[in-house]
Amino acid sequence: MKKQIFSTKYSLHKCVNNIGFNITFDIEVEVLNEEKLEIEIDDKFVSSFLKNSKEFLRFGIFYFYDKYQRGLKIKIKNIHFMPVDSSHIVLTYGVIDALSELLNFKIDGFEINKNGFIQFAK
Repeated sequence: MKKQIFSTKYSLHKCVNNIGFNITFDIEVEVLNEEKLEIEIDDKFVSSFLKNSKEFLRFGIFYFYDKYQRGLKIKIKNIHFMPVDSSHIVLTYGVIDALSELLNFKIDGFEINKNGFIQFAK
């Protein structure tokens, strides 16, 4: 089977109900033939502002993987965010949104609602 590799520079710059959401990163995804998950996150972006950032990116990846139910190899690098408009949950949202767009896989109920709250489907 031919390798399926997708990549993009993901960018989220949005203001909803006076709440800012800003993050950009490069992401590459390979769809694997076997049901496994491989994750590589560039360490260079580690920030004192968002400690434990990798764990929140990993949470987003695992959330998506649970819904997608196919093997994935994911690489994330060149992460940039605005400290005043970012939080751990923006990292989580961004990686789920990026994977959804890249793999054309919508998760019903996952969104930033009109009040600026991030919603996750069960």
